[in-house]
Amino acid sequence: MKYDYAVGCSFTDRTSGPGTGRTITVPNASSITVAVSKAIREFWKSLNTKERNDAASTLVIKVTRTEAGATPAGAVEASA
Repeated sequence: MKYDYAVGCSFTDRTSGPGTGRTITVPNASSITVAVSKAIREFWKSLNTKERNDAASTLVIKVTRTEAGATPAGAVEASA
């Protein structure tokens, strides 16, 4: 069964402080690993060099899984 995942990526920026980031929706992912990998790749490509250095040490990932048209099932939080 395929699920939709909302992957929130945030980090502590040297100028604007904690909470810098965004949420990326990954539709129809076959597993949480695939969803997180796709979202992290897209997020990482959007950062400049200084932001990447900041994110490398303070990245926080929050994932929410839903079935198609369903309400959120729960959240999993991981820190890298």
